[in-house]
Amino acid sequence: MVPGAKKEKIIKEKDFIKVYVKEPAQRNKANKRLVELLSEYFGVKKTSVKILKGKFGREKLVLIENSN
Repeated sequence: MVPGAKKEKIIKEKDFIKVYVKEPAQRNKANKRLVELLSEYFGVKKTSVKILKGKFGREKLVLIENSN
């Protein structure tokens, strides 16, 4: 994740997804926006996206549960 970006975007790379968010990495704002963007991207509810590891770093392990 790249917090404080000028443009929000999601880029698929080989084994990971790079997400750019406008929100700063303060008071959990960037993580909240990350969850919102990933839920929109994968078409699931926000409650289906969970940050498992890396809550305080740029590299994160995220679980996306299929709500269907």
